[in-house]
Amino acid sequence: MTTATLNPESSTLSHRASELRDSIARHLKYTVGVTQQDARRNDVLNALAFSIRDRLIDGIEETEARYNDAGAKRLYYLSMEFLVGQSLENNLRNLHLYDEAVAALTDLGHDLSSLFDAEADAGLGNGGLGRLAACFLDSLATLGMPGFGYGINYEYGLFRQEIKGGSQREQPDAWMTGETPWLIERKAEACIIPLYGRVEDSRDLQGRYNPMWVDWQVVIGVPNDLPIVGYGGKTVNCLRLFTARAPQDFDMAMFNTGDFQKAVEQKVRAETISKVLYPSDAIAEGKELRLIQEYFLVACAVRDLVRRFEATGRPIEEFADAVGVQLNDTHPAMAVAELMRLLIDEKELEWTAA
Repeated sequence: MTTATLNPESSTLSHRASELRDSIARHLKYTVGVTQQDARRNDVLNALAFSIRDRLIDGIEETEARYNDAGAKRLYYLSMEFLVGQSLENNLRNLHLYDEAVAALTDLGHDLSSLFDAEADAGLGNGGLGRLAACFLDSLATLGMPGFGYGINYEYGLFRQEIKGGSQREQPDAWMTGETPWLIERKAEACIIPLYGRVEDSRDLQGRYNPMWVDWQVVIGVPNDLPIVGYGGKTVNCLRLFTARAPQDFDMAMFNTGDFQKAVEQKVRAETISKVLYPSDAIAEGKELRLIQEYFLVACAVRDLVRRFEATGRPIEEFADAVGVQLNDTHPAMAVAELMRLLIDEKELEWTAA
Protein backbone atom coordinates (compact mmCIF):
# COMPACT_ATOMS: atom_id res chain seq x y z
CA MET A 1 0.00 0.00 0.00
CA THR A 2 1.41 3.39 -1.00
CA THR A 3 0.69 6.74 0.60
CA ALA A 4 0.02 9.65 -1.77
CA THR A 5 2.16 12.73 -1.08
CA LEU A 6 1.23 16.28 -1.94
CA ASN A 7 3.49 18.28 -4.24
CA PRO A 8 4.53 21.33 -2.13
CA GLU A 9 4.63 23.58 -5.21
CA SER A 10 1.14 22.48 -6.26
CA SER A 11 -0.17 23.06 -2.75
CA THR A 12 1.35 26.57 -2.64
CA LEU A 13 -0.08 27.46 -6.06
CA SER A 14 -3.51 26.25 -4.98
CA HIS A 15 -3.36 28.32 -1.81
CA ARG A 16 -2.23 31.47 -3.65
CA ALA A 17 -4.92 30.94 -6.30
CA SER A 18 -7.55 30.60 -3.58
CA GLU A 19 -6.38 33.84 -1.94
CA LEU A 20 -6.45 35.65 -5.27
CA ARG A 21 -9.92 34.29 -6.09
CA ASP A 22 -11.25 35.57 -2.75
CA SER A 23 -9.64 38.96 -3.35
CA ILE A 24 -11.21 39.22 -6.83
CA ALA A 25 -14.62 38.32 -5.42
CA ARG A 26 -14.22 40.93 -2.66
CA HIS A 27 -13.25 43.69 -5.12
CA LEU A 28 -16.14 42.74 -7.43
CA LYS A 29 -18.56 43.30 -4.57
CA TYR A 30 -17.05 46.22 -2.67
CA THR A 31 -14.91 48.13 -5.21
CA VAL A 32 -16.64 47.54 -8.53
CA GLY A 33 -20.07 47.14 -6.90
CA VAL A 34 -21.49 44.17 -8.82
CA THR A 35 -22.39 40.60 -7.98
CA GLN A 36 -20.41 37.73 -9.43
CA GLN A 37 -23.47 36.70 -11.45
CA ASP A 38 -23.87 40.15 -13.03
CA ALA A 39 -20.17 40.86 -13.57
CA ARG A 40 -19.15 41.66 -17.14
CA ARG A 41 -15.69 41.31 -18.63
CA ASN A 42 -14.55 44.83 -17.70
CA ASP A 43 -15.87 44.36 -14.16
CA VAL A 44 -13.76 41.23 -13.74
CA LEU A 45 -10.76 42.97 -15.34
CA ASN A 46 -11.01 45.80 -12.81
CA ALA A 47 -11.53 43.46 -9.86
CA LEU A 48 -8.45 41.43 -10.82
CA ALA A 49 -6.43 44.63 -11.38
CA PHE A 50 -7.42 46.01 -7.97
CA SER A 51 -6.43 42.68 -6.40
CA ILE A 52 -3.02 42.91 -8.04
CA ARG A 53 -2.76 46.59 -7.11
CA ASP A 54 -3.17 45.67 -3.42
CA ARG A 55 -0.02 43.59 -3.71
CA LEU A 56 1.79 46.34 -5.62
CA ILE A 57 1.01 48.90 -2.91
CA ASP A 58 2.45 46.53 -0.31
CA GLY A 59 5.49 46.19 -2.56
CA ILE A 60 5.89 49.97 -2.83
CA GLU A 61 5.95 50.30 0.97
CA GLU A 62 8.48 47.48 1.38
CA THR A 63 10.67 48.87 -1.42
CA GLU A 64 10.62 52.40 0.04
CA ALA A 65 11.58 51.07 3.48
CA ARG A 66 14.53 49.21 1.95
CA TYR A 67 15.75 52.30 0.06
CA ASN A 68 15.39 54.50 3.14
CA ASP A 69 17.27 52.06 5.36
CA ALA A 70 20.10 51.97 2.83
CA GLY A 71 20.16 55.75 2.32
CA ALA A 72 20.07 54.99 -1.41
CA LYS A 73 20.75 57.61 -4.05
CA ARG A 74 17.67 57.93 -6.26
CA LEU A 75 17.43 58.32 -10.01
CA TYR A 76 14.55 60.31 -11.51
CA TYR A 77 13.83 59.77 -15.20
CA LEU A 78 11.97 62.66 -16.87
CA SER A 79 10.25 62.00 -20.20
CA MET A 80 7.35 63.45 -22.18
CA GLU A 81 6.44 59.87 -23.13
CA PHE A 82 6.18 56.52 -21.35
CA LEU A 83 4.79 53.87 -23.68
CA VAL A 84 4.07 51.26 -21.00
CA GLY A 85 1.31 49.49 -22.92
CA GLN A 86 -0.99 47.11 -21.02
CA SER A 87 -0.15 46.47 -17.38
CA LEU A 88 -2.18 43.41 -16.36
CA GLU A 89 -0.23 40.60 -18.01
CA ASN A 90 3.13 42.26 -17.31
CA ASN A 91 2.29 42.64 -13.60
CA LEU A 92 1.03 39.06 -13.29
CA ARG A 93 4.15 37.61 -14.87
CA ASN A 94 6.55 39.80 -12.90
CA LEU A 95 4.79 38.92 -9.63
CA HIS A 96 4.78 35.22 -10.58
CA LEU A 97 0.98 35.17 -10.26
CA TYR A 98 0.04 34.21 -13.84
CA ASP A 99 -0.88 30.58 -13.14
CA GLU A 100 -2.70 31.58 -9.95
CA ALA A 101 -4.75 34.13 -11.91
CA VAL A 102 -5.71 31.48 -14.50
CA ALA A 103 -6.88 29.14 -11.74
CA ALA A 104 -8.69 31.84 -9.75
CA LEU A 105 -10.61 33.13 -12.76
CA THR A 106 -11.47 29.62 -13.93
CA ASP A 107 -13.08 29.03 -10.51
CA LEU A 108 -15.08 32.23 -11.03
CA GLY A 109 -16.10 31.20 -14.55
CA HIS A 110 -13.91 33.60 -16.54
CA ASP A 111 -10.98 33.34 -18.97
CA LEU A 112 -7.82 35.32 -18.24
CA SER A 113 -6.76 35.75 -21.88
CA SER A 114 -10.01 37.53 -22.71
CA LEU A 115 -9.23 40.10 -20.02
CA PHE A 116 -5.91 40.92 -21.66
CA ASP A 117 -7.78 41.82 -24.84
CA ALA A 118 -10.13 44.11 -22.89
CA GLU A 119 -7.41 46.23 -21.26
CA ALA A 120 -6.66 49.52 -23.00
CA ASP A 121 -3.08 50.54 -23.76
CA ALA A 122 -1.97 53.37 -21.50
CA GLY A 123 -1.95 56.34 -23.87
CA LEU A 124 1.19 57.97 -22.53
CA GLY A 125 3.40 57.90 -25.62
CA ASN A 126 3.41 57.02 -29.29
CA GLY A 127 6.93 56.06 -30.30
CA GLY A 128 10.40 54.75 -29.56
CA LEU A 129 11.16 57.53 -27.07
CA GLY A 130 8.30 56.40 -24.85
CA ARG A 131 9.04 52.70 -25.23
CA LEU A 132 12.68 53.30 -24.31
CA ALA A 133 11.60 55.12 -21.15
CA ALA A 134 9.18 52.34 -20.17
CA CYS A 135 11.83 49.65 -20.72
CA PHE A 136 14.33 51.54 -18.57
CA LEU A 137 11.83 51.70 -15.69
CA ASP A 138 11.15 47.95 -16.01
CA SER A 139 14.88 47.21 -16.01
CA LEU A 140 15.61 49.44 -13.01
CA ALA A 141 12.90 47.71 -10.98
CA THR A 142 14.08 44.25 -12.03
CA LEU A 143 17.63 45.14 -10.94
CA GLY A 144 16.33 46.41 -7.60
CA MET A 145 17.52 49.96 -8.27
CA PRO A 146 15.82 53.13 -6.96
CA GLY A 147 14.73 54.52 -10.33
CA PHE A 148 11.52 56.51 -10.71
CA GLY A 149 9.80 58.10 -13.70
CA TYR A 150 8.12 61.49 -14.08
CA GLY A 151 5.67 62.24 -16.88
CA ILE A 152 2.33 63.78 -17.80
CA ASN A 153 -0.96 61.97 -17.32
CA TYR A 154 -2.34 62.56 -20.82
CA GLU A 155 -6.04 62.05 -21.38
CA TYR A 156 -5.34 61.51 -25.09
CA GLY A 157 -1.86 60.18 -25.78
CA LEU A 158 -1.36 57.32 -28.20
CA PHE A 159 -3.49 58.17 -31.27
CA ARG A 160 -5.82 55.69 -32.92
CA GLN A 161 -5.16 55.21 -36.62
CA GLU A 162 -7.86 54.90 -39.27
CA ILE A 163 -7.44 54.56 -43.03
CA LYS A 164 -9.97 56.45 -45.14
CA GLY A 165 -9.71 56.89 -48.89
CA GLY A 166 -6.21 55.43 -48.86
CA SER A 167 -4.92 57.99 -46.35
CA GLN A 168 -4.12 57.83 -42.65
CA ARG A 169 -6.46 59.70 -40.33
CA GLU A 170 -5.44 60.16 -36.72
CA GLN A 171 -8.27 59.81 -34.26
CA PRO A 172 -8.12 60.56 -30.52
CA ASP A 173 -7.68 57.50 -28.33
CA ALA A 174 -9.47 58.08 -25.01
CA TRP A 175 -7.60 55.40 -23.08
CA MET A 176 -9.13 56.48 -19.77
CA THR A 177 -12.79 56.25 -20.76
CA GLY A 178 -13.30 54.99 -17.24
CA GLU A 179 -10.87 55.30 -14.36
CA THR A 180 -7.90 53.00 -14.72
CA PRO A 181 -7.33 50.79 -11.66
CA TRP A 182 -3.55 51.07 -11.94
CA LEU A 183 -3.20 54.78 -11.15
CA ILE A 184 -3.05 55.83 -7.50
CA GLU A 185 -3.98 59.51 -7.11
CA ARG A 186 -1.93 61.46 -4.54
CA LYS A 187 -3.89 64.70 -4.07
CA ALA A 188 -2.10 65.53 -0.82
CA GLU A 189 1.19 65.84 -2.74
CA ALA A 190 -0.10 68.21 -5.44
CA CYS A 191 2.32 70.84 -6.75
CA ILE A 192 1.55 74.54 -7.22
CA ILE A 193 3.10 75.61 -10.52
CA PRO A 194 3.43 79.29 -11.59
CA LEU A 195 3.02 80.21 -15.26
CA TYR A 196 3.41 83.41 -17.29
CA GLY A 197 3.97 86.65 -15.38
CA ARG A 198 7.10 88.81 -15.59
CA VAL A 199 10.41 89.40 -13.79
CA GLU A 200 11.08 92.64 -11.93
CA ASP A 201 14.56 93.79 -11.01
CA SER A 202 14.87 94.34 -7.27
CA ARG A 203 17.25 94.06 -4.33
CA ASP A 204 16.89 92.31 -0.97
CA LEU A 205 17.36 93.86 2.47
CA GLN A 206 21.13 93.39 2.23
CA GLY A 207 21.24 95.26 -1.09
CA ARG A 208 21.93 92.17 -3.18
CA TYR A 209 20.42 91.79 -6.65
CA ASN A 210 17.22 89.80 -6.19
CA PRO A 211 14.94 89.64 -9.26
CA MET A 212 11.31 88.78 -8.50
CA TRP A 213 8.87 86.73 -10.61
CA VAL A 214 5.50 88.48 -10.27
CA ASP A 215 1.95 88.49 -11.67
CA TRP A 216 2.07 84.79 -12.48
CA GLN A 217 -0.90 82.49 -12.94
CA VAL A 218 -1.21 79.20 -11.11
CA VAL A 219 -1.90 75.65 -12.27
CA ILE A 220 -2.01 72.63 -9.97
CA GLY A 221 -0.12 69.42 -10.80
CA VAL A 222 -1.88 66.44 -9.22
CA PRO A 223 0.37 63.35 -9.06
CA ASN A 224 -0.83 59.86 -9.97
CA ASP A 225 1.45 56.90 -9.27
CA LEU A 226 1.64 53.97 -11.69
CA PRO A 227 3.42 51.06 -9.93
CA ILE A 228 6.32 49.54 -11.88
CA VAL A 229 7.15 46.04 -10.59
CA GLY A 230 10.39 44.32 -11.48
CA TYR A 231 10.59 40.66 -12.49
CA GLY A 232 10.31 38.53 -9.37
CA GLY A 233 8.21 41.12 -7.55
CA LYS A 234 10.82 42.15 -4.98
CA THR A 235 11.05 45.77 -6.12
CA VAL A 236 8.12 48.04 -6.95
CA ASN A 237 9.06 51.54 -8.09
CA CYS A 238 6.67 54.18 -9.43
CA LEU A 239 6.07 56.23 -12.53
CA ARG A 240 4.58 59.50 -11.27
CA LEU A 241 2.27 61.18 -13.79
CA PHE A 242 0.94 64.70 -13.28
CA THR A 243 -2.56 65.84 -14.21
CA ALA A 244 -3.08 69.59 -14.71
CA ARG A 245 -5.88 71.16 -12.68
CA ALA A 246 -7.09 74.72 -12.17
CA PRO A 247 -6.65 76.16 -8.65
CA GLN A 248 -10.44 76.40 -8.52
CA ASP A 249 -13.00 74.68 -10.69
CA PHE A 250 -14.75 77.88 -11.72
CA ASP A 251 -15.40 81.44 -10.64
CA MET A 252 -18.65 81.24 -8.67
CA ALA A 253 -19.14 85.02 -8.62
CA MET A 254 -18.83 85.20 -12.40
CA PHE A 255 -21.12 82.18 -12.75
CA ASN A 256 -23.80 83.86 -10.61
CA THR A 257 -23.73 86.97 -12.79
CA GLY A 258 -24.57 84.85 -15.80
CA ASP A 259 -21.19 84.72 -17.56
CA PHE A 260 -21.18 80.92 -17.62
CA GLN A 261 -18.54 80.49 -20.32
CA LYS A 262 -15.89 82.66 -18.64
CA ALA A 263 -16.67 81.08 -15.28
CA VAL A 264 -15.12 77.78 -16.38
CA GLU A 265 -12.55 79.27 -18.76
CA GLN A 266 -9.61 78.97 -16.34
CA LYS A 267 -10.47 75.36 -15.56
CA VAL A 268 -10.56 74.45 -19.25
CA ARG A 269 -7.33 76.32 -20.02
CA ALA A 270 -5.45 74.64 -17.16
CA GLU A 271 -6.67 71.13 -17.93
CA THR A 272 -5.69 71.50 -21.60
CA ILE A 273 -2.05 71.12 -20.48
CA SER A 274 -2.48 67.39 -19.79
CA LYS A 275 -5.15 66.79 -22.40
CA VAL A 276 -3.20 65.73 -25.52
CA LEU A 277 0.31 64.44 -26.18
CA TYR A 278 2.15 66.69 -28.66
CA PRO A 279 -0.55 69.15 -29.77
CA SER A 280 -0.06 70.36 -33.32
CA ASP A 281 2.62 73.04 -33.51
CA ALA A 282 1.53 74.26 -36.93
CA ILE A 283 0.09 77.37 -35.26
CA ALA A 284 1.46 79.67 -32.55
CA GLU A 285 -1.03 78.44 -29.95
CA GLY A 286 0.18 74.88 -30.48
CA LYS A 287 3.82 75.90 -30.04
CA GLU A 288 2.93 77.72 -26.84
CA LEU A 289 1.01 74.75 -25.45
CA ARG A 290 3.92 72.38 -26.15
CA LEU A 291 6.28 74.72 -24.30
CA ILE A 292 3.88 74.95 -21.35
CA GLN A 293 3.55 71.15 -21.26
CA GLU A 294 7.32 70.78 -21.10
CA TYR A 295 7.60 73.37 -18.34
CA PHE A 296 4.68 71.83 -16.44
CA LEU A 297 6.43 68.44 -16.48
CA VAL A 298 9.79 69.71 -15.26
CA ALA A 299 8.34 72.14 -12.69
CA CYS A 300 6.18 69.39 -11.14
CA ALA A 301 9.03 66.87 -11.20
CA VAL A 302 11.67 69.20 -9.75
CA ARG A 303 9.37 70.42 -6.97
CA ASP A 304 8.37 66.84 -6.14
CA LEU A 305 11.86 65.35 -6.06
CA VAL A 306 13.14 68.24 -3.93
CA ARG A 307 10.25 67.64 -1.52
CA ARG A 308 11.17 63.94 -1.37
CA PHE A 309 14.80 64.83 -0.64
CA GLU A 310 13.89 67.29 2.11
CA ALA A 311 11.77 64.59 3.78
CA THR A 312 15.04 62.73 4.53
CA GLY A 313 16.15 65.57 6.80
CA ARG A 314 19.44 66.04 4.97
CA PRO A 315 20.65 69.61 4.24
CA ILE A 316 20.04 70.91 0.74
CA GLU A 317 23.83 71.10 0.20
CA GLU A 318 23.84 67.28 0.03
CA PHE A 319 21.21 67.21 -2.71
CA ALA A 320 23.60 66.07 -5.47
CA ASP A 321 24.78 63.15 -3.33
CA ALA A 322 21.25 61.81 -3.00
CA VAL A 323 19.62 62.64 -6.33
CA GLY A 324 20.35 61.95 -10.00
CA VAL A 325 18.15 63.24 -12.83
CA GLN A 326 18.03 61.74 -16.34
CA LEU A 327 16.46 63.83 -19.11
CA ASN A 328 14.99 61.69 -21.88
CA ASP A 329 15.68 63.73 -25.03
CA THR A 330 15.52 67.54 -25.22
CA HIS A 331 11.86 67.95 -24.16
CA PRO A 332 12.54 68.16 -20.40
CA ALA A 333 15.78 70.17 -20.76
CA MET A 334 14.21 73.09 -18.86
CA ALA A 335 14.65 70.98 -15.72
CA VAL A 336 18.22 72.34 -15.45
CA ALA A 337 17.07 75.97 -15.34
CA GLU A 338 14.05 75.18 -13.16
CA LEU A 339 16.17 73.38 -10.56
CA MET A 340 18.55 76.34 -10.46
CA ARG A 341 15.62 78.74 -10.06
CA LEU A 342 14.14 76.72 -7.21
CA LEU A 343 17.45 76.31 -5.37
CA ILE A 344 18.26 80.02 -5.64
CA ASP A 345 14.84 81.66 -5.29
CA GLU A 346 13.21 79.30 -2.82
CA LYS A 347 16.06 77.49 -1.04
CA GLU A 348 18.26 80.63 -0.92
CA LEU A 349 21.43 79.01 -2.24
CA GLU A 350 24.08 81.14 -3.93
CA TRP A 351 24.49 80.65 -7.69
CA THR A 352 27.78 78.71 -7.48
CA ALA A 353 26.47 76.35 -4.80
CA ALA A 354 23.25 75.78 -6.74
